[in-house]
Formats: sequence, C-alpha cells, structure tokens
Amino acid sequence: WALLLSRDSGVRDVVFGVVVSGRPTELAGFENMIGVFINTLPMRTEVRAEQKIGVWLSELQKDQVEMRQFEHSPLVQVQGWSEVPRGLPLFESYLNFLNYPIDDSLRDLKGPLEVHDARSIERANYPIAIDVMPGKNLSVEITYDVRRFDATEIALTRKNFELLIDSFVVHPDATLGTLEEILQTSDRLEQTSQDQDLQQSARKSGPPDADPCRAAWKHNELSWQARNQERPEQANGQSDTGISTFPATESPLEITAGEPCLSGSVCDLDGRQP
Repeated sequence: WALLLSRDSGVRDVVFGVVVSGRPTELAGFENMIGVFINTLPMRTEVRAEQKIGVWLSELQKDQVEMRQFEHSPLVQVQGWSEVPRGLPLFESYLNFLNYPIDDSLRDLKGPLEVHDARSIERANYPIAIDVMPGKNLSVEITYDVRRFDATEIALTRKNFELLIDSFVVHPDATLGTLEEILQTSDRLEQTSQDQDLQQSARKSGPPDADPCRAAWKHNELSWQARNQERPEQANGQSDTGISTFPATESPLEITAGEPCLSGSVCDLDGRQP
C-alpha cells in the first residue's frame, strides 16, 4: 500500500494508518482483559527506488515492532507530538490486517441452525480503508468514499495492489524501482486496451450511408466518410490520436450533426496566441 501511495501521489515519504490490537505481548495478562483495545496509528515510510524489496520490508517490520510500545497512545495525542497542525489528518487511508485467531474447523461446522446471506454495514472515517484477511486465499477489501473516488479508480487500485503482491513473490530480489516499472507497464497495457475498445466503438457507431455528421470551415466540409477516406490509417484504428485538422481559422469551426453521430471535440488553435 505504501508503494501505491507513493506512486500515485508522486511523494517518496508517505504516511498511512495501521490498525493495531492494543494488546502487546509485553502486557502481562492481556489475554484475560475485557474490552476494546483496538487503535489506529500512523505508519511512515520512505520509498527509495534503489532499495531492494527484502531490505525495505525488513525496515517496515522493524518500525512496526518499535511502534507496538505506543499501541495504547490515542491518535489525537500522537498528532500532538507531530508537526501536523490540529484540524489536518495525519493520514487519509489505513490498512487493517485482520488476523483474528479463528480455527478453520469452526468455519465448517454444520448443525440444525444455519445463517445465510449475512451482511454488515460499516462506515469508515477515512477516504480509503483497506482490510486484508488471511486464509487459504488472501482477501483484500477496499472501502472508499464515493465522493472522492469512483469504482473504476478503485478497481485499478485493487488490480495494482494484487500485481504488487504477486511481484513480491516472483521478483524477491528486485528493487522498488523495478516494481514501479512493472506498474507502469501494466498501466500502459490497460490504457492501450481502453483505447482499442474506444476505437472499435467509434468504428461501430460511425454514421451509415447518410453520413450526416460533419465539421465545416467556411465553404469546406469534412464528413465522417470523407475523413476516413482521407486518413485510412485513422479509420482502421491505427492512429494514436484520431485527430482531424483544418487550416487555421479566424472563427471557430461550425459543427453540424445528425443522427447517428460520433461524439467528439473541436479545439480552435490560434497561432497568434502565446
């Protein structure tokens, strides 16, 4: 998660929240204490491209072990120790690793009473909350504020999260910079796939024989059919831009359209402007 935060924000020094049990093993009799001790504390780490995965993970683990002595500290008190002013959050996302001590055999219990379609409703206090649940399969659940993010962005985040976990296993001796390159390659492939889908959609939605969609400049017109005949490489989806150009004009182009017509944009570029 720290790698994704660093990459998406462009900042090497990142902070996110981590959920702790609040029951350190050094606390005598903690297993007999009743009550909720769960707390969320800030985790800060620096992502350096030249650093190897194993070294970086070891440093993260060491920092978390040292942080355990402060598990009982309220977050508001921790913020008071920092240079972050009151009213500003220390972090805007948190990671919660759910390591409940539940025996797998309890999940397979059969009896006269069974519960189906169990649902729960939770509300997070942060824009993004990530719950990781171990087991035979590692489960990752992302809860997000729909006012800040949409489903497409979160789906890509989850995909990149999974890609990083796989890369840790496949490339254990790689550097963090190598992982960033893997993410960039994945993003390029994703963008290429989206572009191809858009181009195919454009070709399918092009006007029929009537060809009523056209752009006009003074006494010149360019219809959809004429554009494709003029630039067959664009019509075949081989163009990266799909841009049609007209001579420089003193007034914006007039767009006349009928149905069906492919949506598009017109940008009037004036060479006299800075």
